[in-house]
Amino acid sequence: MPWIEISNIGPLKKIGNNLVTTYRDNDVYCTLDDTQHYIKLPQKYRGFEYYAGFTSAQYEAVIKLLKFLCAKYNIPKTFVSVGKRYNIMTATDFMNFKGITSHVNCRTDKTDIGPAFDWNRVIQGLNS
Repeated sequence: MPWIEISNIGPLKKIGNNLVTTYRDNDVYCTLDDTQHYIKLPQKYRGFEYYAGFTSAQYEAVIKLLKFLCAKYNIPKTFVSVGKRYNIMTATDFMNFKGITSHVNCRTDKTDIGPAFDWNRVIQGLNS
């Protein structure tokens, strides 16, 4: 089973007007004014409401790579349903699912790839 890792800071903490990484409170990622660099979720996901954004280049690369992997390994261009996309899957769920899942489907301590990722953009790109 192929794995893709997308480099991203992930969840951010708000301290004053800054968004900082979860590594250190003085590790400033951006300010609240830098809206192009982060996503604010309508509700918290795994304890966080702010997440680092992804670039267009990252989305384009993921789409291109998924197209290649799906063709080479005959992986269905199917994604975990929206209702289950951000939940843990059991071993049976994984055995019965053929398609594309995310790190958040494997472990509760992971926040990637969560709701700050534009899944619809990838799904549309993969199926175009």
